[in-house]
Amino acid sequence: MTVQNEDLIITSTFVSVASIAAIAENLAYADLNPFYATLNVTQQPALVYAYFTCTSSRTNSTWDFVQAQILIDGVVSGGDGYTTDGDQATTDYWLSAVGCLRVTTTGSKVIKVQQRHWGNAEFKNNVFSVFWIPCSP
Repeated sequence: MTVQNEDLIITSTFVSVASIAAIAENLAYADLNPFYATLNVTQQPALVYAYFTCTSSRTNSTWDFVQAQILIDGVVSGGDGYTTDGDQATTDYWLSAVGCLRVTTTGSKVIKVQQRHWGNAEFKNNVFSVFWIPCSP
């Protein structure tokens, strides 16, 4: 099968934020605002892709882990995380999460990033990108 450029439909949205400071500890996953997008999928089936990356740092000495997950239409579709020694110096750690979900209905699909972490943290150099493409049945 040969695919030509004009055969592809790509709908995307992109958000970039320089810094989110002093997020209080949360042990349950919570939305990481403003990393939220709604895509209008006009063909099905389709693949929805999402990518999030940032650097994070603890802002107190109790921070031990940070995790991020991507939800596509309410389904956890990817994630990443790491732990640190609780007495390490505050340092920027890279965190990246990629998610993909095959959808079989058209219409609005909500994509968002959630995070949880121990201790207070900040998230810097944030990049969030989402798009969809049609796929074979």
